[in-house]
Formats: sequence, C-alpha cells, structure tokens
Amino acid sequence: MRTVAAMQKDDTRVDHAPPLRWLLVLALACLLVSRADGSVAPAPSASATSRQPRSTLPGSANSRLLVLPTPGKESEAEALHQTWRARVLHRLHRLGGWEVVELPKDTEVVRALETYRRNPAIQFVEPDAPIRAAQTLPNDPFFQNGAQWHLNNYGQNGGLPDVDVDGPEAWDVVREAPGVIVAILDTGIRWTHEDLAPNLWRNPRDGSFGLNPIGRSHDPWDDNGHGTHVAGLIGAVANNQRGVAGVAWRVQLMAIKVLDSAGNGWFSDAVVGVEFALTNGARVLNVSWTSSTNSAAFSNALWHAGRAGAVVVAAAGNSPINLDIMPLYPAALRLPHQLTVAASTRSDDRYLQSAYGPATVDLYAPGVTMYSTLATGNAAYGTLSGTSMAAAVTSGAVALTCQRFPTAPPEEIVARIRAAVEVRPAFEGRCRTGGRLNLRKVVDLPGLRIQPGPTPLLWVSGTAGHAYEIHATTNLVHWQPVTSRILTAAEEPWIDPEATAWPVRFYRGVPAP
Repeated sequence: MRTVAAMQKDDTRVDHAPPLRWLLVLALACLLVSRADGSVAPAPSASATSRQPRSTLPGSANSRLLVLPTPGKESEAEALHQTWRARVLHRLHRLGGWEVVELPKDTEVVRALETYRRNPAIQFVEPDAPIRAAQTLPNDPFFQNGAQWHLNNYGQNGGLPDVDVDGPEAWDVVREAPGVIVAILDTGIRWTHEDLAPNLWRNPRDGSFGLNPIGRSHDPWDDNGHGTHVAGLIGAVANNQRGVAGVAWRVQLMAIKVLDSAGNGWFSDAVVGVEFALTNGARVLNVSWTSSTNSAAFSNALWHAGRAGAVVVAAAGNSPINLDIMPLYPAALRLPHQLTVAASTRSDDRYLQSAYGPATVDLYAPGVTMYSTLATGNAAYGTLSGTSMAAAVTSGAVALTCQRFPTAPPEEIVARIRAAVEVRPAFEGRCRTGGRLNLRKVVDLPGLRIQPGPTPLLWVSGTAGHAYEIHATTNLVHWQPVTSRILTAAEEPWIDPEATAWPVRFYRGVPAP
C-alpha cells in the first residue's frame, strides 16, 4: 500500500489539522469482481457428479429460490415453504440467514415466486440464476524453459523482456503462504495431480479437499479442467523439479465445485460455497465466472466475505465489452474488498477478448497462453488463455500479500495490489489503475511513519537490503524523488532538509527501479 505523509508549517492548516502535525494518508482502493469465459475442453471423470440445468423460469432455469426470511418470522416462512411443498436445502446462517429452497418439479415457479414476494414473512426472494466459467528461481521444468512467461519474461517466444509480474524478485521477499487458504469456486480440482496434491487444503473433520454443492458431497473432483488450471497458476508446488510453479510456492488450495462438467452452474450452489469457505477460514476467494444476472443472495455472500476478512478476486470476462456500460455480475458490485482483473499479453498489450472498464476493472494481469496444471492426468500440463487465468495470478499475489502482512484487513490488501501496478499506455483508460500487476512492488511497498517533534522524523520501513525511493510533492499530483536509500534495518529515520521551505509537503515511498 502506498502511504503518503504530509508536513505543514505553523501558520498553515490543511483539512483542519493542527500546526506542525505530520499527516499519514492511507491510499485505499475499491476493487471489484467480474467474469471470465475461459474455453476449456471437458475432461470427463467418473468420480464427479454434476447437476444438469433445469429450465422452468426465464432467467432462472431451475426450480430453486434464494429466500431471505424476515427476522422474527422464521416460523411463518417455514409454513409458507410447507404450503408450496418446498424443501430447504441450505440455511446459510453465516450469510445472514439466506435459504436455498427447492420447489417440486411440477410447481408453477412464477406463481410461487409472486406468492413469496407478497408474504410479509419473506424479506427478499429471487429465482436462482445461471453462472458460467471464464476462463528465487524454482527448478520446475516449465519455469526453467520459459513457458511460464508471466512469472519471468526475458523475451522468449516473441515477448518483451520484463513484461511479467516480477516473480523471482518478489520471491526474494516472500514466496510461500502456508497459512493462507485460497478458496477456488470453480469446476473443482484434480486432487491427485502431482503438482497440486501437497498444497491442497484438507478438512480436519474428514480429510476432504473442499466441497461439491452440485453433487451434495465433499468430493470436489474436477470433471472439466478449468479449476485445475486456475489452481496451478495460484499455487502449484514450486521448486519440486516437477511441472510448473505457482505464484505462491506453498499455500492451501480449497476446492469448491460450483460449476459442472460443461462449466455451468447456479448461484444457489455458489452461495453455499462461499459460506463453506468463510466458515473454514478462507482469506482469498477466486471467482473465475460470471452471470448476466445480479443475484442479491450472492452479492450478500460476498459482502459477508469482506466482514470475515477475505479478499474476493474475479475475472473481468472474455467479451470485449465495457463493463461500466454493460455490467456483469458480480463485477458491478464494487465492494472495497474486491478486485476485478482483465488479461494482458506477454507484450504488455491488452488481450483483445478481455472485458474492460475504466471504473469497473481494477487492473490487468498476464492471462494469455498461460502454462499450468491440467485435469487430464496426474502429470498433465498445458496452456489456456483468458481473464480467468489473470484472476488466478492475482489471487496468488493476494495470498502472498496476506502472508506478508498477516494483520492487514482485506481493504488494505486490495489497496496494496492497486498501488503497486506498473502503469502502461495500453491499459490507461481501460481500468481504474491504468496498470498491470507487479508482485514485487505489492509485497515490497515501503511504509512511512511520522514521529512528531521539533524536528519531525519520517521513518521508512521495508525490507533490509532493499533500495527505496522517497518522493515528495506539494499538490499530490506532481511527484519528485528527493532521496534514494538502501535500508540497513527494517525501519530507519530520514529528515527532509527542505521540508520547512514549503507550506505543506507530502511524501510517499516506492521501491527503487
């Protein structure tokens, strides 16, 4: 997170601050979520089950309702369920009391929906709606041969050198996040894969690897392939002389299967998945799918994710549309703990199929020809392209940031990601930050702390041995470097000899180029 400090003279007031007071201004960010349609060839598996789409209501396509009973009228709501012979499949207490209700197959869903809406025992009700899938140097072979350009781009295969997330540079600071759980709400994970199995989250109650709301089981086996590819980008085991390296070398990957073998699913399963993730301590939720329908229940679930301390990362979508004008969901929610990610190429250009949005999309990240794990075998690897992949890379970065700053709230983690982008012409005007993810800057942004006194000190904190620059400005627009230093300790003081020459002076710290 970029922090900005300001000093003012005795006779100057800024925002009603007292004289000779150094102000610490936190540049927080509001990042959001969107969809991605990664195209993945199905890889059928006999171990997994899926629910086929059900179409009984336009825009809903199944006989489920998402119901929020009025507080204090739960018994009346239950009586209404019985009147319609409806079955409550899930009561989501952690998400504010929402219920997933299934009506009998022969029910006139439109009439039932209107009856629920008119009943005072029901605070809110909506039909279920469909969602769709979007699509220090380790010794891993596909990292060493340059296939994973998004981590280390030295110009291989026609790319531009250093158009990457600076993985090796960031790994000098932090490379593992063993205490961070990343919940992947997707098609599941092939939990027997050689490069994923050691990093899978395990349920302490039964040893399972997540949840399968579709099959109503704890077996999140991937019968499509999309989720396994996403998982490898986030956290494939690194430095094991096998396959690929994840952004996070060690992390806990929680598999939540909310999409079937064709990459389709329902909000009713997604809300169950979110509650499971939060109940079991997930710090990051990766959502690589979208819907043209806005679900209040799912929006509510993501809001609760922020209250539980989780960051939500989602793909912007593989349709070249402006999400500010044609919103996709949950892209348009704009919650302060969400990140929306569009896809960039190895040449620092926009992926032409990526959605964009100056006010809706937060940043770009590598997402084209991404080498990762496949679900076709326990040692299978290959490439996919799309904003799903860009979101996965960002989720890995979020996991490492959570490990690096374990007490930071989700809004601060989001702020750090936004503040650390590399601004590029291709992305300006297409996303809020105008830049691409840079992992090294994320985990190595210095902090600034003010010590008041006759000679105020600016304390710079960061990684000992790393070089940082201090920039100054009087208007928060035009910044000039005023000093560059290599820290010899985790925190060191600095005095600006020109500070008293200005009515007000602001400072920020950044890693040296």
